[in-house]
Order: sequence, then C-alpha cells, then structure tokens
Amino acid sequence: MAFQYVDKDTVIHRLNPISKIILILLFMIDAIIFRDIVSMLILVSILMVFVIAARLPLGYLKGTIIKFLTAMVLILVISQGFWYYGGQYVIFTIPGFENNPAGQMTLDGLFFGAAMSLKIVIVVLCMPLLTMTTAVNKFMAALNKMKVPYTFVFALTTAFKFTPLVADSFTEIKEAQMMRGL
Repeated sequence: MAFQYVDKDTVIHRLNPISKIILILLFMIDAIIFRDIVSMLILVSILMVFVIAARLPLGYLKGTIIKFLTAMVLILVISQGFWYYGGQYVIFTIPGFENNPAGQMTLDGLFFGAAMSLKIVIVVLCMPLLTMTTAVNKFMAALNKMKVPYTFVFALTTAFKFTPLVADSFTEIKEAQMMRGL
C-alpha cells in the first residue's frame, strides 16, 4: 500500500524522525523559494537520491500518483503557457486571438508552468519519503518531542493509520462492483 511504513535497514530508515521531518520541511521550503527550472530539477534529483537510498519500492508511484502528477503537469504547463503575463517569446497563437495576449502561448509561460509543476512534484514525492521510512509510533513520539499540540499529533497519526484501511476498503468495494458489472 502506498505511503505505508516499509521496514528496511537503510540510512534513511535509521535517521531520527525529527531530522526526517526537518529534511522534508527544508525540501518543501526550497520548493517554495526557488523559481527556476534548474534549481527545481536539482531538488528533484536530490530527492530521488534520498528515495533510492531509502530503497523505497518505486511501485507506489504507479497508478493514481502518476496519473495525478501527469495531469497536473500538463494543466499547469499549458495554462501558464497561455496565461503567463509578460511573456516575450510567442511560440503559438490561437487563430482569432492574434491581438489578445491570452491567446498566445509564450516560452516564458511554459518555463513558469514547468517550474510550478516541479514544485508540486517535489511536495508529492516528499511525503512518501517521510511516511514510508518512519513508523507511526516513532513519528508520533517525534512530534510530541517537538512540542506539537497533542490534538494535532493525534489527528495526524490517526489519519496515517486509517488511510490504508480506507484505501483497502475502497479497493474491495470497487472490485466487488466490477464483478457485479456495475
């Protein structure tokens, strides 16, 4: 099941949960701060090194996550290509919108859309690195040590524990309906 703890003996698994939380927060802050594609690609590359070092099963990327990310990347790149304000290098114009900037796809807009989509990719790839390498009880203890309010810790760990259960139930219901021809 995706995002569920995978027990392995790796450097990433042995890290203190607090250091993993800080690492993930740094990745996310960097994704917010950086704006250019090169910096984002470097962040994705470093993140993938951590994923490989943790020996996470890359099968979790298949299915829903890949479909979601593909759709998000396409939507952002295309929409920003057309709607990015101030793009100088027009690469495509919709017939009938030659004088309207909204009908012109610009190279600057495509790069901006690619950078925005890489931000989303970084955030989506960070979560499995934390949840699949940290047991829920250790994660909860780390949050308590960080003086995070107990109600928040309880809600978050409950979500971590019950998300796989809900996903399994959804899969069973879906398969049962498919067998009935619905």
